[in-house]
Amino acid sequence: MPWTDAAIETDRTRLRAFAARDKQVVVRLLTDPEIRRYLGGPVDESQVEAAQSAKVGERWGVFCIAERVTDEAIGGCSFGRWRGVLELSYEVLPEHWGRGLAAEAVGAALDWVWGATPDQVVIAVTQTANTRSLDLLGRLGFVADIEFEEFGAAQSQLRLRRPGLA
Repeated sequence: MPWTDAAIETDRTRLRAFAARDKQVVVRLLTDPEIRRYLGGPVDESQVEAAQSAKVGERWGVFCIAERVTDEAIGGCSFGRWRGVLELSYEVLPEHWGRGLAAEAVGAALDWVWGATPDQVVIAVTQTANTRSLDLLGRLGFVADIEFEEFGAAQSQLRLRRPGLA
């Protein structure tokens, strides 16, 4: 990967670029109503191809979350500047929820981003109703920042400061 030397591994996950073999998982991450419940709903079928193409391959800050032992894709994690500041986004297949895999993978991605950028802050935004995501982000050290309405729902923006900053 041009933006990182190797896959990033944790005890149970591997962060790597999305590959062609992951396309079915990418489609599911985009179209599954349960996964997309707090993400504005499923992506319209006419947009799936373009959205899928944007994920597959080597893209800076876009990681496939895979099980470490099998290398089977189970989700995705990415960083972008959609709101003008470095922002974290992630999603995991429902059958892997509640196992701590998302927290493990996202924690490793955050460690990577602090070494890859000079940014002092990372934000994450989720629907205020998404208590599981809010809890996960809180365990990773994110704190409530602002609340606002977007996509017809109350949103919570959380902020994480670079480790070691006062």
